[in-house]
Amino acid sequence: MAKGADVNARDRKGWTPLIWRAYHGVHADLVSLLLKNGADVNAKSQRDTTALIEAVRARSTEIVRLLVASGADVNAANKSWESPVTLAATVGGVDILKLLIDAGADLKLPTNRDALIGAAARGNVDVVEILLARGADVDAKTPDGWTAQRIVESLLDANARNPRAAEPGESARFRAVASLLTKASAKDETQMLQTATTPMAIFYRALFKILARTGTTQDQEVVRKHFTPEMLYELGTAYCKALKQGTRESEFVENPYIPPPISTAALEAAKETICPEVKPHSR
Repeated sequence: MAKGADVNARDRKGWTPLIWRAYHGVHADLVSLLLKNGADVNAKSQRDTTALIEAVRARSTEIVRLLVASGADVNAANKSWESPVTLAATVGGVDILKLLIDAGADLKLPTNRDALIGAAARGNVDVVEILLARGADVDAKTPDGWTAQRIVESLLDANARNPRAAEPGESARFRAVASLLTKASAKDETQMLQTATTPMAIFYRALFKILARTGTTQDQEVVRKHFTPEMLYELGTAYCKALKQGTRESEFVENPYIPPPISTAALEAAKETICPEVKPHSR
């Protein structure tokens, strides 16, 4: 370099010396030297790989930190749709993933949304936990329409059918991931129901208000565990329709499939929010 060598010279694949150094994942001092002498931190190869992508693939936290500090694009993806985040989620590890997110990686970008799916499919519990805590979309889907939850459930089912094929501790990791995904999904739905102005959300809030007043904590937990908001709203609309046709309220409460406190609360919530004009018959 002292004699004028081009620090951004490219080989036939379009790789620069910086990309090659990052690919090997060692000698951070040489990476630093290249950057100080004008190496383009965001140079792309013919396949759009970057030094940062290759450093993440090499699991070199030190080089990743150097590149990020020098302005590397943390959201750049190559032509295989690999981004620093998706690679960190699958092979790079927790420290690199945190570094990228802190540097501004956007988990909502199409090229980064696969990070959660990739981590979940590998049973990377710590990575899944970080991604969910930082706002990853729990409902992100593969091109075939598979969510992380569906993939993990499928893998657990496969392990149950053929335990000998599973790696030691694999099913336990998948169960832990499934639990995290379920909780995140429920949290997202709860937040939506607490603020949305749709008839279903209004009905659901009324139902829990009535349960809080007349039911027990156990009743509320039964609702959360066994009945989705959609199921309960469908029940409420069915109540309204039946009441208009003259069905007695007591017939709803006596439904063998729904505990009486919940059935009664759902009926009251329906009368209050979905069909206030209905004047139900009584015995």
